[in-house]
Amino acid sequence: MEGRDSMFEKIIQMSKDLIAMDIDTYNMCKYTLRTQAVENQHLTKFLDVLFELVEEKRPLLLEVH
Repeated sequence: MEGRDSMFEKIIQMSKDLIAMDIDTYNMCKYTLRTQAVENQHLTKFLDVLFELVEEKRPLLLEVH
């Protein structure tokens, strides 16, 4: 169970890092990871969940008119 806890801690830390990134770096990370996962259905599902959770916590962007 210790290995599993460590895995979850790493995922939580990765989420926190993504939340803290500026928008340009975040978008570059997101694009790069999604591009690399195209051929891997399991990784794509993982990233979908990860980015969905992260985007719930990221600050909203203000629209400029």
